[in-house]
Amino acid sequence: MCDVETLKGDELFYNGPSPDEVALVEFAASMNFKCTYNGDDRLKMKACFNSKTGEETEYNFEILRKMEFTSDRKRMGILLRDPNDGKIKLLMKGADSIMLSRVDKKQYPKIIQDQIDWFISKASKQGLRTLLMGMKVVDDEEMRNFIHDCKEAEKEIRDRDALLE
Repeated sequence: MCDVETLKGDELFYNGPSPDEVALVEFAASMNFKCTYNGDDRLKMKACFNSKTGEETEYNFEILRKMEFTSDRKRMGILLRDPNDGKIKLLMKGADSIMLSRVDKKQYPKIIQDQIDWFISKASKQGLRTLLMGMKVVDDEEMRNFIHDCKEAEKEIRDRDALLE
């Protein structure tokens, strides 16, 4: 996850573990979604939905769990509580091959699946890397079980990585 540093005035500088991640956050900022703080338990953003007034709305997300990128998983994620609706959401970003294998294809029409496949094919023929993003709404019990299982896996010495996977 990217760190945020404030330079002179209101200028923000993003620093992250990979160029992909920094590029994604910088693109979001160019679309008026600015990450202003990223801590262990909080993520703060400002969004401007009205370019005429420039009025920004601040959002304060409760972070429940971060899953850092690993080369084995080829993805990263964050489990957080959305301040807009109070729902727990799992947001993931990763390699197209990994992300597509985890999509519930009943959740969106075949035409969308075909468009994604077309874009990925076109990008790969041009030598471009693609990342996909996804989101899942998680209920309280599923979240508690997930966090419990992660904590138990982290206690293991020998099979920690496999169990966390």
